[in-house]
Amino acid sequence: MTTVRLLLCGCFLLMGGSSEAQTDAHDTKRILKKEMTVSASPAQVWNAWTTNEGVKSFFAADANVELRIGGKYEIYFSTDEPKGKRGSEGCKVLSYLPHKMLSFQWSAPPKFPSLRSANAQTTVVLQFEELTTNSTKVTLSQFDWGEGDEWDQCYDYFDRAWSYVLNNLSTKLPERIASATALTSEKLEGTIYVAIVEKGPNWIAGNQPSDYPQFQQHVRIMREGLATGVVLAAGPMRDGAGGMSLLRADSLHQAKAFVNSDPFIQSEITVAKIYAWQPAVTKLGIIANGTTPSWPSTPDKPAKTWQDGEVKVTVNQAPEKMQVFEIVIPAALKTVWHALATTDGLRSLHGKHAFVDLRVGGTLSEWPGVEHKILSYLPYKMLSGVGSAPPQFPNVQKGGTWWVYEFDSVDDQHTKLRMSLLGWKDGEKEWDDAFNHFLKANPQYYNQIAKKLSG
Repeated sequence: MTTVRLLLCGCFLLMGGSSEAQTDAHDTKRILKKEMTVSASPAQVWNAWTTNEGVKSFFAADANVELRIGGKYEIYFSTDEPKGKRGSEGCKVLSYLPHKMLSFQWSAPPKFPSLRSANAQTTVVLQFEELTTNSTKVTLSQFDWGEGDEWDQCYDYFDRAWSYVLNNLSTKLPERIASATALTSEKLEGTIYVAIVEKGPNWIAGNQPSDYPQFQQHVRIMREGLATGVVLAAGPMRDGAGGMSLLRADSLHQAKAFVNSDPFIQSEITVAKIYAWQPAVTKLGIIANGTTPSWPSTPDKPAKTWQDGEVKVTVNQAPEKMQVFEIVIPAALKTVWHALATTDGLRSLHGKHAFVDLRVGGTLSEWPGVEHKILSYLPYKMLSGVGSAPPQFPNVQKGGTWWVYEFDSVDDQHTKLRMSLLGWKDGEKEWDDAFNHFLKANPQYYNQIAKKLSG
């Protein structure tokens, strides 16, 4: 038998043996599941769950959301209560795939004091499926429940609570979108404000904005501002000294509230001064009379797609640099899940040293000495972990990337497997070389997986 050794996220892989679908403990795992169709695009629903302003629009009174692996996902329902009793303090983002999946820790409410004091946490996975351009199915799954009466009562509590939250989302988000659409179609009756942004006390000398973990959330706040008509234009100064935003608001207080929602401002990486501005004329159109000019925008770089054997490869450079590998494997869903998410399955592919401890914070290892921390998972649907890299890429090897598997049953004998690799830094040679390395290595791996599981 021919053996093939490849490198996937830094792991040498040994192809050999066979993999059969087997029943595992996750077939009977208790999962609370809710579904709701929302009249909004996946991007709009995504922003509702992943920005502070979005969360406050339908979920709770206040929030502290840091959209990064390990970032805060704290939702405050009772802001007048003592610290520790306001909401989901201490909960963190486990993993995410922009506009498609968000996973986070979730704590028991204060009404269950034993679970609360023990810091007992469950896992929540949100999935966003585009039905039409302006319609998205939201699927919420909550698991990692404990045993006992208080846990049963907690399950029943969230069975009711998530129904309320999703109903709120389906009602309030379309209203918010309609209000923003009406606002941007009206004459410019609000005041225009200029926010001059400078480096703050927590700016690190030599850093670029993209070096900070808050960068992606900063970008999303700006994009949400563009979508709602608050942001007319924004960008950095060419000399690197800071940046400027042109805002439309009804008051200085409203303009300040938007600027202060930026995680760069909240973390004092940058500071801002805000001025009311009275424009006269511009090449973009006369705006002093209340008409809205056609502000130019920079379009996202188009994705590049090509076929490598049976694998469809897609590269996104913006707004999130990402590699995507998609293949239809001629095997049942449980067979593919078993091969990639269980110890027996991995050993049939990579040898006796492979193992999986399938839990949040557990370990997945295809080859001795290379281990991936499991960030999150949803049985037969999703598996996510920390990436790695071969020795020639030491900085990439230290961490920063993560991967997300998505499993979809095509029919009884075929499964679509989609793997996304995220967390790439841009503009550094080692990271660019590693990026190109995986574009070649990963399709070879998935072609081999498909060939092996087909027989």
